[in-house]
Amino acid sequence: MMRLKRVIEGLTVVAVGCILLANTVGALSWRVWLDVLALWPLLIVAVGIEIVGMGLGRDWVRALASAVILAGLVYAVASSVAGAGTVTARQAGRDAAGAFSFSEPASAEVERGVATVRGGAGAVSVAAGSDLVRARGRSPFEPAFDVRREGATARVEVSLASRPHAWTGRMAPTELEVELGREVLWDLAIEAGAAELEADLKEVRLSRLRVDAGASESTLEFGAPEGKVPVDLRTGASSVTLRFPRDAAFRVRVLGALAAVESAEAEELPSSPGERTYRHGDSDSSDWYDVSVQAGVSRVKIELY
Repeated sequence: MMRLKRVIEGLTVVAVGCILLANTVGALSWRVWLDVLALWPLLIVAVGIEIVGMGLGRDWVRALASAVILAGLVYAVASSVAGAGTVTARQAGRDAAGAFSFSEPASAEVERGVATVRGGAGAVSVAAGSDLVRARGRSPFEPAFDVRREGATARVEVSLASRPHAWTGRMAPTELEVELGREVLWDLAIEAGAAELEADLKEVRLSRLRVDAGASESTLEFGAPEGKVPVDLRTGASSVTLRFPRDAAFRVRVLGALAAVESAEAEELPSSPGERTYRHGDSDSSDWYDVSVQAGVSRVKIELY
């Protein structure tokens, strides 16, 4: 029976590896890990079965503990593929997330902006707009929308979860769409969390960009840079696509031994172990993107348009 326990443990490790491989090649969404985390009570059940098996001296009982974990992984993947997911009891009674819409009109006095966008477990999009800032979407929690003006600078915060809540499973679907004034130079921070991030920044003027992608699928599309624009990306178990104008200069450094990088047109430069560097455009240009990607188990794709 000990042999059976080892076989099931080995199958569990193989299952985890297959899920990560499917994530990396894009066959399975990284959000499957939300469904896995939602089944965390199974760990307690498995530990309990293991203790009982040790007390009885029965290896076949201990093998059930590994079988419980394996079954949980299989169920989480099946739920994710089917699009059902796991839902907490408190949220299961909601028919739909509540809609919201906020806006702050543009002002000729505002020249610079500092914006923080915090998404939840849903879809987040950022683009340019005619207002100073506009936010709309759907969320089961009361969103935060705060705009403060300090002379020629506006400080903006948009968040999907302004009220603390105990997350015990997969959240109800949420959506957040944010538009930033195209006439303002923005220092922008995006915390996507476990979300699908679409950032169409072609018309958003950037002085700096910081993105915490978490366990997400992210696409960032850049416009023409103004001066040197630092871009800092932190990714966990995620898939990230970076799209740059064909005539823009940029350098992308990917830090992380487990990151898979795809780039058909950018030049790969010699790098140290655990780091890959790509460059495109005029290296002497004063207008360029300096991108640093700190990647976990991620797939990073660099494209030109």
